[in-house]
Amino acid sequence: MCDFNYYLEILRNVSLIIVPTLVGYISFKQYNINKLKYDVEHHKLKLDLFNKRFDVFDTTMKLYKETLENTVKQETFNDFNTSYNSSFFLFPKSSGVYDLLDDFHKRFVAIRGYRGAPYKNGFLIMDVDTSKNIYENLNWIRDNIPVLKELLSIHISVP
Repeated sequence: MCDFNYYLEILRNVSLIIVPTLVGYISFKQYNINKLKYDVEHHKLKLDLFNKRFDVFDTTMKLYKETLENTVKQETFNDFNTSYNSSFFLFPKSSGVYDLLDDFHKRFVAIRGYRGAPYKNGFLIMDVDTSKNIYENLNWIRDNIPVLKELLSIHISVP
């Protein structure tokens, strides 16, 4: 009987070492899993932000292309409006992206308004001032596309 108590005491002492070691090991593995989940979610958030910011650029370029071709679809204009409005929340105020897109928006709206002018025999009827205004707005947009690319390149980076 003395041997049984001796072995029971050894088992208790060993269990005092094994149980905390197993708990520590399990806690460490759980920490690693949670850290991995955090990293995945963090990268997913960065990717979502990248996609939304890139969408601002993409819809602007699509509207610019269609404006040059005089084939602006309502859907394209609506997509640009959505991107333009969301840029207020996607970019820091100090970046100047929203302010530049605001200028783009005003000029696209002005051009679109002129393009709604009446046609006669397939030609747009407009006076010289209207034609000059469209030309100036298109030139301003063309000249500021590189500025927009530069501003966005700071905030659009592959995660």
